[in-house]
Formats: sequence, C-alpha cells, structure tokens
Amino acid sequence: MKKEYIMISLILILIVIGHFFTQNYSEKVFDELDKDLIELRGKIINENKNSEEITSAISNINNNWQKESNILAYYTEHDELEKIGNKLAVINAATEAEEYGEAIMQIDECIFIVDHLKDKEVFRLVNIF
Repeated sequence: MKKEYIMISLILILIVIGHFFTQNYSEKVFDELDKDLIELRGKIINENKNSEEITSAISNINNNWQKESNILAYYTEHDELEKIGNKLAVINAATEAEEYGEAIMQIDECIFIVDHLKDKEVFRLVNIF
C-alpha cells in the first residue's frame, strides 16, 4: 500500500512540474505574439505606412507562429491555435490588399483571442473546476 502512495505522489508531482514548465513556455509565446501584433498595429496606423515593413513584420509573425504553434499543439487546444492561425492569414491577406482598416480589426480580434487563451492556460482554481 505504501508503494502505491509513493507512486501516486511522484506522478502528481511530475504533472504539476510539467504544467508549470508548459505554462511558462505558453506565457512567453503569447506575450511575444501580443507584443508583435501591437507593433504591427502601430505600423499600420502610422500615417507614413511602409508596405515593405508591414509585409516583413507579418512574415516574421507568421514564421514565429508556425514554429511555436507546432510545440504548443502538444498541450493546447488545437481549436484555439487554429483561430489564431486563421486570423493571421486574414491579416496577411488584408494588408496585401491594402485594406488597413480590416487588418486593424483582425489584429484586435487576434489579440483578444491570444489574451483569452493566455487566461485559459493560467493555473487557477477557476480553471480547474
């Protein structure tokens, strides 16, 4: 009986430690994406828009997201990750068509989804039950 309690305790400890590592990684990725989207929004709002700079920023965001989303997919809901990927694709299409008003609206929605996912991943009593 004592061996079972030790094994259960070890498993629970490993789960908690794993959760904290994944939570820290998720927080870092979502904060970086948030920062990049806010910077992109600033570039689009700027009166002296540089389309090459905007395209480069979107390309960097998409490349970073592709790398990070593959890792996040191991332990995060795929549905939420797809929403962010879809919004980034719409932002890319809107800026290529120079529909900057639509791009800003999509950036705001993407930031909302990222913040929602960040809150969802936090280890709180509300999220457990």
